Amino acid sequence: PDVVINLSASPFNQHKQEERYDTLKRAALGFNKPLIYVNQVGAHTDLIFDGRSMVFNAQGEMCWQAKAFDEAIYTVDTNHISPVEETTINSIEEIYNSLVFGLKDYFQKNGFKTALLGSSGGIDSAVVQALLSDAIGAENVTAVLMPSKYSSEGSVQDAMTLSQQLGNPYFQLPIATIIDAYDKVLDPLYNGLPIGLAEENIQARTRANLLMSLSNKFGHILINTSNKSELSVGYSTLYGDL
Repeated sequence: PDVVINLSASPFNQHKQEERYDTLKRAALGFNKPLIYVNQVGAHTDLIFDGRSMVFNAQGEMCWQAKAFDEAIYTVDTNHISPVEETTINSIEEIYNSLVFGLKDYFQKNGFKTALLGSSGGIDSAVVQALLSDAIGAENVTAVLMPSKYSSEGSVQDAMTLSQQLGNPYFQLPIATIIDAYDKVLDPLYNGLPIGLAEENIQARTRANLLMSLSNKFGHILINTSNKSELSVGYSTLYGDL
């Protein structure tokens, strides 16, 4: 053969590009032929394919690289390729871009236009709100603030300030009366027992019910705000923020 072509569906992770570079370099040297690596671009649920196709010469030197998270058509002349410097990768920026791309791709493929999320004033919902705003446009992201007796004034104000700064529509949906109703119904069984996790989990589950109802009513796609660390240790609330 004159050239080796590798058609790939290699999903993105934080250090994947360095691994690909080393693997492809060894392959080009081993075959002693130019190598064209063509990678898929797009998202499938929680798998994100970042593209970033590359061309190596027979000496194992990278001669061309496509943009990350960008679907395009390129023409490469393998008879006239010269080495280029490998670009420096900012891993945090890469992760952020991959998440924005994954959200954007999901909405586009499914024909969705608007999103909804619960904004608590905490870091997890704040990051998700920023990601969504970059992915589908701030005006298409509605934040719902659902304060209860467990919410501090500062957290509510933080959530409002975030929406104002990002340019998201937002509104408050107080849930104190709903939580009180749960407490009243459960009081005969909980009477005398200290208030703890069980009561606080009712807050998360109430919020999930209201968010799903709003999603059903107005056609917004509800986006989860619990994070992967919580998921891995089961910290987030089942039927709530999970």
